[in-house]
Amino acid sequence: MMSGDSTLESWSQELFEQNLNSTFEVEVPGAGWLGLELLTLTRQNFHPDWVAFSLLFRGPLERPIGQGLYPTRHARMGQAELFLVPVAREADGMRYEAVFNRPAKS
Repeated sequence: MMSGDSTLESWSQELFEQNLNSTFEVEVPGAGWLGLELLTLTRQNFHPDWVAFSLLFRGPLERPIGQGLYPTRHARMGQAELFLVPVAREADGMRYEAVFNRPAKS
């Protein structure tokens, strides 16, 4: 079941970790929804006052998408917008990265 309203700020590093290997859907203008599997989360610990991490998704080879901001939804996490960057074409699918870098909550 889709959660109600959410914002990108509510999509925490911990929440993404709990949803590794699940499918996120991105809305591609003029082409509908495309499923992307969350493969990895990489923590970046460059400053104690900041939360920084990156996500790597896998999408289908036959429907690559370009770099951009996409409405994104997830069955357990709700919906928000993600800025996705295509980073590799592998035998089993396209790879897309999303990077988070924001102040830690006090």
